[in-house]
Amino acid sequence: MMLRETGMPIREIRKMAQPCRQPGTDSERLALLERHGDRVIAEQQRIARHLEAIENKIAFYRAALPYGVSVSRCLGASVLLETCRRWASGRRLAVR
Repeated sequence: MMLRETGMPIREIRKMAQPCRQPGTDSERLALLERHGDRVIAEQQRIARHLEAIENKIAFYRAALPYGVSVSRCLGASVLLETCRRWASGRRLAVR
């Protein structure tokens, strides 16, 4: 396994390599891998949240475009269509 490609920091790879040279250090290496696995999972979850936000923004734009409304003038995804309809019909809403 190429640990660097998994995002493991060099200092952790060195810690991983050091016990490899010594017998009976499997538990140390396991602990290093488990910690790294936890970091990768946390990063994956963070990226999933970012992707969800991007997808929501894309949906926001797609919903606003048919009304010819600038997305910057809409309030939020939950009120997007109603707000855009009101903007399109000339009834301006107060922006919170």
